[in-house]
Amino acid sequence: MLMPTVLSIDTGAHQSRELVLAKSGYQVVQAPDLHRALEFFCSSTVDVVVLDAGSSVSTISPFARLLKTAKPQVPLLLITDNAADVDNEPEPACFDAVMSRLEGPEVLLERLRMLITTADSGMRTARATRSHSSELRARMRQLRQQLARARELSREILNKHRTH
Repeated sequence: MLMPTVLSIDTGAHQSRELVLAKSGYQVVQAPDLHRALEFFCSSTVDVVVLDAGSSVSTISPFARLLKTAKPQVPLLLITDNAADVDNEPEPACFDAVMSRLEGPEVLLERLRMLITTADSGMRTARATRSHSSELRARMRQLRQQLARARELSREILNKHRTH
């Protein structure tokens, strides 16, 4: 079974977080800077992104909006020193969850599980909807063919009655 991939974007050095995630079964990719993070994010399959804003949410928010624009289905978890700063952002937040660094590893793992589960169920729903739509299109084609055949038969019957 493939383990969920976490893209960890951290402006500081928080190797302990990556160790906790790896020990908990996540495949962790750490991006050394925002440019490499964006390259990896756009070219790979990522299940969730952990963004560490440190003490400045305003510096990471524009980057988070860029990620959401590229792949809106991938959840973003913001870790910050002051989670209240997100409410003071001038533009709407695009984070799927926000937590304080002080909340610790148990909360981090629980938030990741929740985000991945929610994203997975959304993807399953989308796949089911596409599958159901395909079935409906096929059924509609079949009904149109039957209707066309019924019209042909009606015309044949009318023509036979006219000639007799």
